[in-house]
Amino acid sequence: MLESVVEGVRLRGRELLLERDAELAVIAGAVAGAVEGRGSVVLVEGPPGIGKTSLLRATCELARDRDLRIVMARGFALEGDFPFGVVRQLFEPVRLATAEREWAQLLDGAAGLAARVFDGGEISRVQDDAPYATLHGLFWLAANLAAERPLVVVVDDVQWADPPSLRWLAHLAHRLQGLPILLVLARRTGPDSRSAALLDELRAAAVRGRSASRRRRRWCADGSANTLMASCRRPAGQRPAATRSCSTRSSAR
Repeated sequence: MLESVVEGVRLRGRELLLERDAELAVIAGAVAGAVEGRGSVVLVEGPPGIGKTSLLRATCELARDRDLRIVMARGFALEGDFPFGVVRQLFEPVRLATAEREWAQLLDGAAGLAARVFDGGEISRVQDDAPYATLHGLFWLAANLAAERPLVVVVDDVQWADPPSLRWLAHLAHRLQGLPILLVLARRTGPDSRSAALLDELRAAAVRGRSASRRRRRWCADGSANTLMASCRRPAGQRPAATRSCSTRSSAR
């Protein structure tokens, strides 16, 4: 039997990823870019069990070493009908850990348009009432957080995120130029039962940004200029996880 794609061992409290030098180099570069104010997207794709979540954990370790702020969420198949559920996973811990006055400051200006997302009594109406305003407000909430400290937004199993959260992630992905924000997503490959168009938009944002970036490396044997893929040992029938990294080119609006 062939060895697993990702082997993990514990070393001083951390997980050492074997045969992942290529992907870790991309992630390290993206973290450094966020510190320098170059917003980017990293999309990790692969079948179940190939090590996507381990790469996300490695991203968080690298970000903590650089003292970046990290917000995390995970999509769940049974929670796809909960509007902005993933967004709330990302920002509720910040709200709960922040003094009321400081939270009000984070929601100052355009960010105030997102306030209803965190109001349980309003959440069911948010996606139908001025949806773009809500997305715009959430963007500015993220920007305000990043103004205090570079921000890493991490979403695992993004294929199961609720549609309003996916719309916001796509909205954010196209508006990271000049912002100290790193967006890191893990997506399980295979047929998506819902929101396929939004997931494809996120993937396209990574590919377009990758094409626009001068900081590109490629490990693909197929010659693709837009895909960054590390070759590694893998179970029979499985493909290695793909990591796409980009610096976005659309300006914040």
